[in-house]
Amino acid sequence: MLSIFRNVEKRYFHTGIDQVVLLVFTLSVLTFIITLFTSLPEPEFSLMGLADVASQVSFIMLASYILSKLLKQEPDLIMVILLSIWPWLYLTWAFFGEGENFNSWLFSGNKKILYIVYITYFFAAVCAAIIRLDYKKIKYYILVPIVCLVGIFIPLHYIYTGQFWHLAYDYDDKLSSYKNINQEDTYYKQFEFMADLKNTLLPTRKDKTDLYFVGFGSYAYEDVFMKEISYIKELFDNRFNTKGRSVALINNYKTVDEVPIASRTNLGMVLRTFSNVMDKENDIVFIYLTSHGSDKNYLSVNLEPLRLNSIRPGDLKFYLDYVGIKNRIILVSACYSGGFIEPLKDEFSVIMTASSSDRTSFGCGSKSEFTYFGHAIFREQLNQKFNFITAFQDAIAAINEREKLEKLKSSQPQLYVGSQIGLKLEKLGQDLEGTFNSNKNEKLVESEKSMPLNKK
Repeated sequence: MLSIFRNVEKRYFHTGIDQVVLLVFTLSVLTFIITLFTSLPEPEFSLMGLADVASQVSFIMLASYILSKLLKQEPDLIMVILLSIWPWLYLTWAFFGEGENFNSWLFSGNKKILYIVYITYFFAAVCAAIIRLDYKKIKYYILVPIVCLVGIFIPLHYIYTGQFWHLAYDYDDKLSSYKNINQEDTYYKQFEFMADLKNTLLPTRKDKTDLYFVGFGSYAYEDVFMKEISYIKELFDNRFNTKGRSVALINNYKTVDEVPIASRTNLGMVLRTFSNVMDKENDIVFIYLTSHGSDKNYLSVNLEPLRLNSIRPGDLKFYLDYVGIKNRIILVSACYSGGFIEPLKDEFSVIMTASSSDRTSFGCGSKSEFTYFGHAIFREQLNQKFNFITAFQDAIAAINEREKLEKLKSSQPQLYVGSQIGLKLEKLGQDLEGTFNSNKNEKLVESEKSMPLNKK
């Protein structure tokens, strides 16, 4: 009744330690069942659920004590009122939301609008239930919301301890991966990788606009970023003539001995190496960064046990400006990546992001082959087209359609095209298409020559 704003007279409440214990037990059992259900099909138990319930009950007890002193009511009465509403809060969000409660990340998740509506509703229900104890006193309308907000709702959103159940995670497998990395060897091996790049990188060609490619997959815990970078580098080498002018930087335990790691330092060194051999006024660098992003405008960069710095728009701008690379295509595949556009844009740049600065993007995970953004651009569009701008525009339409079909909140991919680079990219696309078709015809001729003649 209290959770739907129905008035329950004070005389109907049975208060005391027995009622409080019973309500705390009810809350514990309910959270146990809900988190088990939301963790299927591979639930794993954690005692942190007890700490979660204990923290909630502790803040409810403290708020009840403060309100009892301010409003001259019995503390066990206020506590019974609050604990009578609390289980319904969990049950409702488990049905409409994502299971867990009181986590500040929910305010920026896929269901943030729903969560804001939901938490506002229950905050109002809690306040209304206490105010009704004596609705004629003005101080109730002021003190109750302040104490409930500051004493319960705000701190619980920032003291998240965990749940009774969560999806199973193979920590032993990850730990074995960490143990296989020799930190000193890995750090110094990067110099070998950069030296090899310097020795094998092809220089610019006269009377040609060359395309240089660097892929940066920096989140080690999910294979999708490694898969994307590996596929895209091969695509660009075979289709966009970047062989000898491309490099993949990847953070993954499967590739740490084979390719340079995706670190901020390595990215800067690769761009400096590119700048030493390219025609900086004419050639173009294509940079693709894929990882998890933050609404604080940075990309996650990790490869434990190594400690690596995250990537921010300012870092990328500094490296490009410092080495004098003018013509740039920069694609960022991450949540909240739209925040990269404003710091990087100029008349010689194309910048595309998987989402706006306040939206998440989709498709990450160890079992995924591509993010939605990467799939639309590289598997669909650039596998067929050579005009980059057209491919990017069509990819946005494809992503929007896919998210609509899957009933996902639009990620709102962003595209910025500088005023001085559009014609250059159109001409580059025409040249690349001509070269690709010419090479394909040559291979076809060679193949026909190598076929044995039919004997009569």
